[in-house]
Amino acid sequence: ISLLLLACGSNEKEYDATGVFEATEVTVAAEQSGVLMAFDVTEGYEMALGKEVGLVDTTQIWLKIRQAGATKDVYQSQKPNMEAQIAATRQQLAKARQDQQRYRELVADGAAPSKMLDDATNLVQVLQKQLDAQISSLSTSTNALNKQMAATDVQVSQLEDQLRKCHVTAPIAGTVLEKYVEQGEFVATGKPLFKMADTKQMFIRAYVTSAQLKNIRVGQQA
Repeated sequence: ISLLLLACGSNEKEYDATGVFEATEVTVAAEQSGVLMAFDVTEGYEMALGKEVGLVDTTQIWLKIRQAGATKDVYQSQKPNMEAQIAATRQQLAKARQDQQRYRELVADGAAPSKMLDDATNLVQVLQKQLDAQISSLSTSTNALNKQMAATDVQVSQLEDQLRKCHVTAPIAGTVLEKYVEQGEFVATGKPLFKMADTKQMFIRAYVTSAQLKNIRVGQQA
């Protein structure tokens, strides 16, 4: 009887605050639209950081990447072979300069009229301008094609980023709390797929009375 009375007499609360244990929760949403081809998520199961648990259909993205690659090959094939296209003009210019030098020597010796040297000089100038124009035109065409190829590379990079986002992975290490979709469903960008939490690093949010506030300090052992 004494023990019972003692137990009843000490039936007072042994706590001075109330609260709940919480964990960092993360809701994983779809980053691409399409049919969910695979989805291995079970509520209550633990996941490692970066584990792949789902896959959104990648067919259309793969086809676009192949199309962009084919477009780049077309641009590459259209790039002019500058040296081959200006080779004839270079050869004509070299021959005209040889003639110019030969006529210069003949005129100096008085063996040829000065008009022949003037004609040779004019021909050299004309061929030089033709060569400069050809180089400028071919360079412009090449630069335009290089820019188009660079734009295609950017497009491929964008598509590869979209392809990467089709793979659903765990953003943190933790436990699956809720599952919102099933394999085979069509998901849109931003649609929640599942929720998980880091249950290994939990914290408590405690609520104290106003009378206790005067005794609470930052860094105090709780």
